[in-house]
Amino acid sequence: MILELRNRVPQLAASDARLRSVLDLSDDSYWEQDEHHRLTFLSEALERCIGAPQSVRGKTRWELHPNGATPEEWAAHWAAIDAHLPFRDFEYVTSVEEGDAFHIFVSGDPVFDPDGSFKGYRGIASDVSPLRRREVALRESEERFRLTFEHAPVGVAHVALDGRWIRANQKVTELLGYSRDELYRSIFPDVTYADDLEHNLRQCARMLAGEIDTYSMEKRFVRKDGTIFWANLTKSTIRDAQGEPLHFVKDIQDISDRKSAQAALTNLNATLEQKIRERTVALRESEERVRQTAEVGGVALADWNRSTGGGHWSDRAFTSLGFYPGEVEPSFTLWTELVHPEDLPRMLKMLEHARQSHTRFKGEYRVVWRDGSVHVHECRGEFIYNSKGNCTGGRGVWVDITDRKKDEEIRTARELQLRRALIRDVHHRIKNHQKGVAGLLHAIVKKRPDVREAIAPAVAQMHALSIVHGMRGGDNEPIVLSELIEAIVRLTKSLAEGAVEIKCDIEVQPGTCVIDDESVQLALVINELLVNAVKHSSPSAGTPMVSVTLTGGEEEICLEVVNTGTLPVDIEERSAGQRGSGGLGIIRTLLPTKGATLNLAENNGDVRTTLRLQKPVIIFVRGETGAVTH
Repeated sequence: MILELRNRVPQLAASDARLRSVLDLSDDSYWEQDEHHRLTFLSEALERCIGAPQSVRGKTRWELHPNGATPEEWAAHWAAIDAHLPFRDFEYVTSVEEGDAFHIFVSGDPVFDPDGSFKGYRGIASDVSPLRRREVALRESEERFRLTFEHAPVGVAHVALDGRWIRANQKVTELLGYSRDELYRSIFPDVTYADDLEHNLRQCARMLAGEIDTYSMEKRFVRKDGTIFWANLTKSTIRDAQGEPLHFVKDIQDISDRKSAQAALTNLNATLEQKIRERTVALRESEERVRQTAEVGGVALADWNRSTGGGHWSDRAFTSLGFYPGEVEPSFTLWTELVHPEDLPRMLKMLEHARQSHTRFKGEYRVVWRDGSVHVHECRGEFIYNSKGNCTGGRGVWVDITDRKKDEEIRTARELQLRRALIRDVHHRIKNHQKGVAGLLHAIVKKRPDVREAIAPAVAQMHALSIVHGMRGGDNEPIVLSELIEAIVRLTKSLAEGAVEIKCDIEVQPGTCVIDDESVQLALVINELLVNAVKHSSPSAGTPMVSVTLTGGEEEICLEVVNTGTLPVDIEERSAGQRGSGGLGIIRTLLPTKGATLNLAENNGDVRTTLRLQKPVIIFVRGETGAVTH
């Protein structure tokens, strides 16, 4: 008996070693504690998580700086372990020697010796810190969405399928003149001008039927006081995972002023629409020619006998491989010799998979004629099996699609050319519309000096947006940072009308550009910095001065705006407590979350505003090749 026990000791040790190795490889960690709840063993994974073993072993879990759980949860946990009961998924936060905090999920079972005496606990623990960090990030993302929704410069609303208002931002209530409670007691048709309702409902029906995903229309709205205003309505449908519609999202932008200036653009719009129709017809004719060419193209037929290696080819098969009909003996081996060396391994793998899985095959490959010319073929076929399931041969067809490939390249180039032309036209129209609106607002300011302070920022912002659209001319072409700043400086000088002197000094390497996704926001930020500097400049001697300096390299670009004057006493409250309201609040809201920092300082009667830009906000376009470094 003793000899048997001695023989089993190595086996038990090996088994224990294997178990501990598996536990170390697992995402979960293993732990043990004695009858006084002191930790006696931790797996390597748990030691890596909460610290070195010498700082943990011999301590209870509540001696490791625990928090996160409520007193009631700790009380229930202590009661369970004092009663020597199993516990599951108890979560708390722990840190070792004032180090990093870890969110721990712990489960344990009591351990008793053969006579029933309590010897402690053993169990598993999981580090759920990454999960908790993702939850924090999700909450922050939701808060950013809420702020974006609430402070959007256009009206944004969620509307139920039956027309009830579900949610609306402040801009919607301002446009319609209703409080939110009043708005939520109404339905969308109540605020729609009667003559525009039928078309609006017809488009909604098309969206619900799945014919379109979104639409935009210019329509009239009726305010609470009965007045009417024009707006551009953009509407889309939110659907569930099964594709069923849940509610609508509506963007409402007041275009009343623009409508008054729109008559002059009618001829331009008609010309543009005619060009689009002509180009669309030309594109369809080109596609039809390609389709007809493919339909009249010849199809090669071939079969193959596995036992003999030979087979039969149609005349088209011979000519599509560069031979006269019957010039060579058809075989699978000859076909493999003609397939382009770069495509042959892929084609053989595809054929072998189809043979073993008893499925049909389809592929595209190149063949090299004896004169060295390369042709593209598209093939499809199947293998033939006997009653025992053994492959006896195969049959298939192929088509020479070389001409079709060339036609596709030509069509793609034409489509790209058309798309770029349309993008340039659209950006040009948007720029002109925005400049027209800004011009009307500027005229109002001249007639009504008393509203200058309220309207001037909007005029500058509209001009800044028109600058961005004016610089865009292709498929998300990056905007050169120096050109953007120079354009905004010229704009600000024009709006200042000589009341403030503005100097601009730019020293950055060519090709320093703004990423397209951030160009509009960054233009508004830079515009707001200059407008604020001009607005708050105070003369020290003669005309107030504002200087703009742009310097830096690939690691960081620095924009400094300096004006004479002092910072407001409540600048910190404006910056942190009123995010999204006022000039500085707008800047903080629009500032990119990554790659951009803003700092304000006052020194010797000057206010210095420093905007630092790094990647990914800034990109660098290399030379004439257009290579981009992010």
